[in-house]
Amino acid sequence: MDQRPANRSSRAQQIGILALLALLFWGVSYGLLMQGDALDCEFGGHPDEASHYVSGLMVYDYLSGHLGEHPLAFAETYYDFYPKVAIGHFPPGFYLFEALWFFVSSGSVASVLSFQCFVCGGIAALLAFVVYIGGGGRIVSLGAGIVFCSLPLIQRYSGMVMSDLLLGLFCLLSCLAFAWYLQRPSIWSSFLFGCLAAMSIMVKGSGLMLAFVPPISLILSRRYELFRAKSFWVAVLPVLVICLPWMLLTYKITEEGMVQEWSPKYVAEALPYFAKQMYRTFGLVLVVLLGFGLRRSLKGRVAAGCIPELSAVMLALPIGLILTYILIPVGFEQRYLVPAVAPSLFFMAIGLGHFHRLLNERWAEKWKTHLVMVLLVVGHGVEVFDIPAKRFQGFQSFVDAMGLKSDSEGKKILISSDSRGEGAVVAAVAMIDERPRHRVLRGSKVLSSSDWMGRGYSLAHTNAAALVQFVKEDEIDWVVVDASMQTSKIMDHNLQLENIVNTHPAVFSLVEERKIQRKYWGRNRKAALYKVIRDAGADGEDESEQH
Repeated sequence: MDQRPANRSSRAQQIGILALLALLFWGVSYGLLMQGDALDCEFGGHPDEASHYVSGLMVYDYLSGHLGEHPLAFAETYYDFYPKVAIGHFPPGFYLFEALWFFVSSGSVASVLSFQCFVCGGIAALLAFVVYIGGGGRIVSLGAGIVFCSLPLIQRYSGMVMSDLLLGLFCLLSCLAFAWYLQRPSIWSSFLFGCLAAMSIMVKGSGLMLAFVPPISLILSRRYELFRAKSFWVAVLPVLVICLPWMLLTYKITEEGMVQEWSPKYVAEALPYFAKQMYRTFGLVLVVLLGFGLRRSLKGRVAAGCIPELSAVMLALPIGLILTYILIPVGFEQRYLVPAVAPSLFFMAIGLGHFHRLLNERWAEKWKTHLVMVLLVVGHGVEVFDIPAKRFQGFQSFVDAMGLKSDSEGKKILISSDSRGEGAVVAAVAMIDERPRHRVLRGSKVLSSSDWMGRGYSLAHTNAAALVQFVKEDEIDWVVVDASMQTSKIMDHNLQLENIVNTHPAVFSLVEERKIQRKYWGRNRKAALYKVIRDAGADGEDESEQH
């Protein structure tokens, strides 16, 4: 009898179940988001958040109304109006998916964070699926997905426009594709892995960690003969065709993002940092279960070459991630661990199942085992669960006070702040604008000069008169001066502009002053909005200070 219709039916059923799980976990993720403050906050939770949002808007605007124009010329013009475009420093993959989302939704805060939660739900659904096919029951599988969505690290980046979750989704899909290749080696399964790996790299450059997955997986499963298989090397082709041209085109730009040169000292700092962050992410209960899961998966199996394909690739990904971040000096951030969270929870689920069986063998009374399971869940919740606060608000009110939405004439806005404050204003203007109309100027770019990481810093205007002349000649209409930054983030140009708006009231008319909500404040919690009076006197200086 022909089994193909049955196979197709089974595959369609699996896809349907995955879709329902993704919807369920999207609800969990978005529900947790609603309990926090992210939906009320602006795009300043991370220095790169506004860049990711504005870049997605740019791709959407290009696809929706400017196809046929030279993309580089369009991007340069867009950057002139909204100087938080990050394509070049980051690959375009995340922004393409973000733009596609905007076609079916809007560019509002709630919409774009719903996209993030949708990606989170997709990862959780895949995790539940692989835990189930790896031997976990339905309750454990659903529990793994819920735990993934509820981890504070995942909640934090579900509430920000960042590419780490989408990278995690494509890394997980890539691992599943390579597990399929190990089970049934073929050109097509290898090609699929290569395409998914290429997409991971085009979402974020650290997707290069997937280069470690095939060799580590073959070593763990002792499938050395596949190194000589032609099908194995087919996976390289999509990466070369899709990613290599982009990497060659932008390597000089991305080189600026390296925080330092590689050295043994960097490795010595990276290893304990990521170990500490892994513990901070999962807590004691899950780390112990991870130990049980790894022991169950590896004990006696590496030498025998009988590690299941799924376990081999799931272990290879976190190892590849750590190797990538100790070899490429991009700095230390907890979010770099996001792609390793789902594979780690896979082994934790295996560990939980193993621990459950050990307790059942030890105790005849099942209520004792159930009690221990409940205590583990409660212990994990007490130790780890939290709803992280984003706490970044205040700049949107300045944009509203300018009346830009109803202003048909293009205005120029100068914002003096750190990268978060600058980005929040750029994103807020871009969100309400009939793009491109109003132009935002970042103080860090027009009042000073430096590279992407702030190296080589110098002031653009040496004295007050030159700065006032710049404001007038450049026909700037509004100035936002932020004094809520951390002291360590305050630069000379911030102080220079703050001093000038205070000593030249005839040029800078105070419109509004308000408190800014941040996680960490500096010497002041306030920012102020000034309207520029361009027809003021030559210097516009306060007469009381002219004696």
